[in-house]
Amino acid sequence: MKIGGHGEFWMVIGPVVAVGLLATYFAGGPQDAIIIAERAATEAWTMAVTALRR
Repeated sequence: MKIGGHGEFWMVIGPVVAVGLLATYFAGGPQDAIIIAERAATEAWTMAVTALRR
């Protein structure tokens, strides 16, 4: 038995895409958004490695 309709996938993906577009706009453009995302990923990786080494 399936719960929901055929548009359920877009009800999840739509807001995720919208948040991504808004974040890109407020970051100053796609290039700046990528730089911010890379910096955040590097910091998250460093924190995870540091936590595992302790």
